[in-house]
Amino acid sequence: MTHRHVSLIRSRYFKFQMTTIETKDRMKDRSERASLLMVGDGDTVELSVSQQTVLNAYDIVDYWKPMSKLSIEHARSHPPTAMYTTLLKWIASFLVAACVSVISVFVTGCTELLDGARYKAFSPMLSDHPESKGFGFLTWLCVTMSSVVICCGSAGLVYYHPPAGGSGLPHVISFLNGVVVKGMLTTRTLLVKIGSCVLCNSCGIPVGAEAPMIHLGAIVGARIGAWTHFDRFRNDKDTRDFATLGAACGISAAFGAPIGGMLYIMEEVSSHWDHRGTWRMFFSTMITHLVKAVIFNALLSLLGYEALGGLSNHTTILFEDKERNNPIKWTATIPAATVGLVGGVLAAAFTKLNISIQKWRKQVIFPSPRRKFLEPVIVTAIYVTLAVIVPLMLPCEPMSLQGGLTGNQSSVQVTRVVVRVCNDQSYSPLSTISLASSYQAIRNLMSRETQSFLPSSALFVYLLLYGFGACYTAGTGIASGLLVPCIIIGATYGRLLGQTLTALTSLGDSWLDPGVFAIFGAGAFIGGVTRLTFSLTVIMVELCGDLHVLLPMIVAILTARWVCDTLHRTMLYHAYIELDIIPYLPAKIPFMESQVHTARDVMCMKLLTLNVTETHTKLKSVLQTSHNNFPVLNTDGSFLGCISRSDILKVLKHGRDLTSWEEYQSCSPEDPTQSPDQPLEDCLNNGKYSLHNITNLSPWTVQASTSASMTYALFRNMGLRHLIVLDGGDLVGIITRKDFLMH
Repeated sequence: MTHRHVSLIRSRYFKFQMTTIETKDRMKDRSERASLLMVGDGDTVELSVSQQTVLNAYDIVDYWKPMSKLSIEHARSHPPTAMYTTLLKWIASFLVAACVSVISVFVTGCTELLDGARYKAFSPMLSDHPESKGFGFLTWLCVTMSSVVICCGSAGLVYYHPPAGGSGLPHVISFLNGVVVKGMLTTRTLLVKIGSCVLCNSCGIPVGAEAPMIHLGAIVGARIGAWTHFDRFRNDKDTRDFATLGAACGISAAFGAPIGGMLYIMEEVSSHWDHRGTWRMFFSTMITHLVKAVIFNALLSLLGYEALGGLSNHTTILFEDKERNNPIKWTATIPAATVGLVGGVLAAAFTKLNISIQKWRKQVIFPSPRRKFLEPVIVTAIYVTLAVIVPLMLPCEPMSLQGGLTGNQSSVQVTRVVVRVCNDQSYSPLSTISLASSYQAIRNLMSRETQSFLPSSALFVYLLLYGFGACYTAGTGIASGLLVPCIIIGATYGRLLGQTLTALTSLGDSWLDPGVFAIFGAGAFIGGVTRLTFSLTVIMVELCGDLHVLLPMIVAILTARWVCDTLHRTMLYHAYIELDIIPYLPAKIPFMESQVHTARDVMCMKLLTLNVTETHTKLKSVLQTSHNNFPVLNTDGSFLGCISRSDILKVLKHGRDLTSWEEYQSCSPEDPTQSPDQPLEDCLNNGKYSLHNITNLSPWTVQASTSASMTYALFRNMGLRHLIVLDGGDLVGIITRKDFLMH
């Protein structure tokens, strides 16, 4: 043996030793970080055993259909009729939009009726009659008990079916990211959430119905295949696409903003955007807005408020300036930036405080169903009590100051001016907004040419009362949202800044109006809490119907986002996702941005593989694990493809090899998440099964030398569940989303 051969053998031996050491070190690092989870801001948190159990309980959706030999042969022999499938998708999209419109009309109408009946019950005690003046025990009892009873109904429904609680928006974001939260897309959740949302929005506490409408729309979209005869849409990909479409319809119905609804889903909610469905989504949001407007017009015409056939914008929640068309100067961007600066600071403080409250609530309140039921009831009693008592401490204002307020208001949306504890010629400004519904409070705050209607002292007290109330109420068990409270908080501080500026300056510009500043403040505060930009700008412009506020609105929203990103990195709904230990994949992970790391550093090397011809015992043994996808190897050890857990159950249930597409479709496996110790004796076959016909021959793969950033972009943007790692043509590992999050 020559010296050259000895050197070559020695170099290969040392290379093998170093590879073995690196592999052991990598496996050791993986075991050490098995209890760590990466959160959205790039930090890692250590998970307890119970939290790891919660993390492992979530099911992950794979949006790509497997391409097996049987499915390929079936597709070739039965070519799909593209025109028929496209027509069915358009019909299904129309049905989703119509259903969401009807649900929105029902929620809005029932909320208004219930809130009006509640106000009518205690309004005599707030009138200007001598015998009812002053504050008494009966007034407090009537106002508070009416709210508490309604809130008990809302909390009771969620107590009956917990998945219907909360806004539901974090769960929708997680689902469109590929994670299924148990019970979030069922028909029972839809019905319970509608009832709870109507009740909690009628009891006078700082909540909104907009985020629940997004959840309701997603449920309608996801269930359209089960409610109709569209069997071809009963798969993960179409369920995801229609859920995305339904969520956009929910935004359109809630805000009356069809364009903004679609952009909101693109910017915030959906992680994987299929541009082929953009046109259908735009059509659906338009249909949603149209159907809701037609239904409202028909109802109002029956009541004699307007003529049949109109398309009035009664469904919007913000003040619409119909009579004035005053252009705004470029100098308005300076005060708009100031509003955005203050809004960013307030939004960061609001987010941080609410997350702290939610962490405490997860540890103390939510573990007990009784506490989870009682918390919103107690909060309602305290908040309504303060809303009744605190206005007594502020002076009344002359009735002449509110005379111009109702000039631009619709005849069916008359603003409540409360004259409690005042004489015949005065009213209580704080009671007017604190005892009003959310929509009426927004219209009062954004009213123009009413500088003296709401004094600065009343606005400051209301900002503290409503702000802290909304901060604590957000995240409770009832089906409520946070978007409308954010609008009210932003409009309150915006109007307060506007009144301060108009008092300090002598400018006579028509745009220098507290109502305009209230619009800027609403956009800035929402932008700080949700970190939305272009979609929020479009929604705000659609809501107020004034294109002149576009440029200052952009300045206010961008300034608020920059400030809030500096003070607090995590947006509110993503923080909720982290608190629920949901394996959500953020837009970027700092570890994956480095070009030093590769797919080999991320992958899992402990593989459980199957041969293309496998025994019954081996197939049954792999079902004892928690894995859902298994690599399949050829007889020579080369990689063939992957087989899912459900397909293994099908072949076991069939009892022999699956040789045709009809046999494959006729096999209905048991629940893939069934307990592994359940017997499968009805399909005993001690021989071997051929998996070649049902193996997915086109799984997503990546080379081990591919950079981690490219690997992560491929995994997230394509909505994958598993990613096979190859070294040349050899199988070396597999990547799941938890492998990314453990770094």
